Amino acid sequence: MMGYALDGFELAACGSSVVGNTLTIITFIIIFFFFIIMIIIFIVIIIFFIFIFFIMNSTISTIIIIIIIIIIIIIITITISIIIVIIIVMIIIIIIIIICFIISITILTSSSPASSSSCRCRR
Repeated sequence: MMGYALDGFELAACGSSVVGNTLTIITFIIIFFFFIIMIIIFIVIIIFFIFIFFIMNSTISTIIIIIIIIIIIIIITITISIIIVIIIVMIIIIIIIIICFIISITILTSSSPASSSSCRCRR
């Protein structure tokens, strides 16, 4: 019976390593897409502020204000994207842990009656 339980645990561990590999791939894909979105937002903001700069009078104070606003918007977009990536990754990790737990429980429960009957047959 113990051999079958160990087989179940090994299968669950193998499943979790496969899940870990897919999780890292999913995480990198999500981070890559968020960086692309951030770059697009950044380019749009820069074009917008250059447009405002040409409309307004080009004084030093307006240049400083525009640079400060651009820096603030960059920091806000980076923090929001990092928070969203962390939330998505945590949700994926929780779902995968639940799936692995269910798989390991089903493996252990399905292998125990077979192992007890095989032990009876051997005796």
